[in-house]
Amino acid sequence: MNGFKLKTSRQLLGLALGFAVSASAFAAVTSSETSTVIGRAPVMAPPTVNYDDIDTNNLLNTGDVLRVVDGAISDEDGDTPVASTYSWLVDGVEVSTAATYTIASGDAGKPITLFAKPQTDSSITDPYEGLAVRAAGGTADPDDDGRFEPETDDKLVSVAISGFVGGFPQVGAPLTATASCVATCGTVNYQWQIEDSIGSGNFVDLATGPTYTPVKGDQKRKIQVVADK
Repeated sequence: MNGFKLKTSRQLLGLALGFAVSASAFAAVTSSETSTVIGRAPVMAPPTVNYDDIDTNNLLNTGDVLRVVDGAISDEDGDTPVASTYSWLVDGVEVSTAATYTIASGDAGKPITLFAKPQTDSSITDPYEGLAVRAAGGTADPDDDGRFEPETDDKLVSVAISGFVGGFPQVGAPLTATASCVATCGTVNYQWQIEDSIGSGNFVDLATGPTYTPVKGDQKRKIQVVADK
């Protein structure tokens, strides 16, 4: 345009203020880079623990298998949960990190606890791991206190009476009490009891020991035995 070069508005402003401004002085600049973007950790509601009753005795004991059931997992960023991690402890000592644990003979009478951590994909999320959550409830923890305590081998399970004649206890025919335990009973104490009167249903102590022989005065009254250790 007749040799006249149009100046930028910034240059014109500079001239108006009495100084020259170079166009290169207004080139783009870049900040220092930030740290990597982080999200929020996943959160798990308390998991529960069920058990497989391998010996079908309705007791939690050696050989039974504990199985964790994850609690509900949430993530504020909408990240997808992946497999959780686990820590089984027997009397405070970690014994397994699997999703199941088979009760060992040395675990009898000791408290077992489980802690679970929810996770998301560590390659694309940060943080990818949530806080450890203690399990409570489930068939292995009917008290809902977070302790799964296997019964000891000498735990009494039941006691039965044998020696009936035609299905009845008979005067002069010895009755025998036999206790059943998780494994071996050891020493068992037996207390025989009899109704205090015919048909009362109120039992009073009669004799001790593993056997009792009914006498004529016992007729028409029921007998039972109590076992303890």
